[in-house]
Amino acid sequence: MINENFLELLERMKKIHESKSEDYSSVGHYENFERQALITSWFKSDIDKAFTGLIAIKLARIATLLDKEGNPNHESLEDSFLDLTVYCGLWASYHKNIGVKTMIDDHNFEYKQEAGGSFCNVCNQHISRHIRV
Repeated sequence: MINENFLELLERMKKIHESKSEDYSSVGHYENFERQALITSWFKSDIDKAFTGLIAIKLARIATLLDKEGNPNHESLEDSFLDLTVYCGLWASYHKNIGVKTMIDDHNFEYKQEAGGSFCNVCNQHISRHIRV
């Protein structure tokens, strides 16, 4: 016989799933995954796909919330907008700060900060010429 606690857990999972589905999808269970797949397909980099995947889910949620009347069961429209801006800010920050560390030439990540940006100590070109796209 299956443990009763396991069946209770399944029932709780079902209720949470149904409740969140009301907030996140207006057409079907797979709608947001399809939207996310479309948006992430526009990018080549795995890291950009990771960021855009989270952003796409937030956009899909916002679209659903804007089309529905009444209050959501979980996260509010305002929370969703704030989450979206946080993800976009993190993505921009990643490309500004972490992206510099992905230089692909042999200049050993050496650069200097000057007015107008960061420049390579070896060739004196703007650091953006050394960053992998």
